[in-house]
Formats: sequence, C-alpha cells, structure tokens
Amino acid sequence: MIRQFRLFLPGFLFFAFGLSMLHAQKISSDLYNGVNTEDVLVCFKPAENIQQARWIKGKNAKAQFVYDQLTAHAARSQEQAIAILRQTDLSANSLFLVNAIAIRNLDLATARKLAALPEVTGISLDPWVYFDEPMNESTIGERNAIEWGVERIQAPAVWAMGYTGQGVTVGGADTGYEWFHPAIKNKYRGYNEVMDVADHNYHWHD
Repeated sequence: MIRQFRLFLPGFLFFAFGLSMLHAQKISSDLYNGVNTEDVLVCFKPAENIQQARWIKGKNAKAQFVYDQLTAHAARSQEQAIAILRQTDLSANSLFLVNAIAIRNLDLATARKLAALPEVTGISLDPWVYFDEPMNESTIGERNAIEWGVERIQAPAVWAMGYTGQGVTVGGADTGYEWFHPAIKNKYRGYNEVMDVADHNYHWHD
C-alpha cells in the first residue's frame, strides 16, 4: 500500500502541475506585470448552432433566433464564472454577443479560479480607449486652390459657362451628418436662415 501511494503521489503532482500550467496559459502574459488588479475580458467558447439561422425565412425571425441562441448560450457558459464573481465585490458586465464578461479590477487569484473553468477560453486585457475631447468651436478651413480631382473632371470649365450648381439639391446618406454643422447649416434645404428655424419634413430622414 505504501509503495502504491508513493508511485501515485508523483504522478498526481505531475498531473496537477500540468493542469495548473494549462490554466495559466489562459491568462494573457500582458496581465499582472507589476500590478495587483487589471480590467479584463474573460472569453468563453462561442455558440455553435447559430449557423442554422440561414435556413430561417424572414429577417425578424432570423434575428430573433440568433438573439435567443446567443443569450441562452452565454447564460449557460457564464453561469459558473458569474457564481465565482458573486462572491466578490467586483464590477462585471456580461456580453452575450461575443460571449465574454468584462470585469473591472480583477485580482490574480480570482483570475486563476476563472481560468480553471473548462468553458473559459482565455483572459485578456480590456484596455481603456481614450478619445480626444470634443471641440467647443468649429472652424471652417479656407480652400484657396482647386483640388486635382475637381480639375481633372474639368469642373472649372463648366463653372465658366455659368453652371455653378444653382437650384440643385445634393442628398447624402451617412451616419455622421449634422444638419446644424457650420459647414452645412446655411446650405441645408430645411433650414430657414431668416427665421433661424428648421423644418425637416421631406428634407431629413433618420
């Protein structure tokens, strides 16, 4: 019995060490380098059956199927991780679309517990992305030269004939339009410059 135990113990320790190394590999090497906590993304195995949506007719029905599958799969696969997180005071946000959990200030000990879950595929840094502060005033730059593309289509020759775009309405389709932008506002067909009011009927579609 003693001999068998002695043979079993090294094998168990080797297995445990290998398992620990496997769990450690799930934690990105960018994490916990000189800091105690990190903002991280804990990623889980993706849903595999959403490809069935291709056989469903109707856009709404197809979207509902994908939504139901993703939310149900995320709820199942994240259940144990959320149970671990509930034992802490950590701030976490479940993301069903990519099947991940965003966690603020995750400590290494808890990260190792999460990495030990078979459904967890990896833990990576969730860095903050900073944008420039909005400008209070907008300035319209002056263009003193005709751009090469305008020159190439011989637009100046057409202008010289008196055709400068008078009476023409130019429409656009983009997600970034602001009718009140200084470069657009006074040219916007729905804006009454005299009354300083805008009427978007038949001029603006959102």
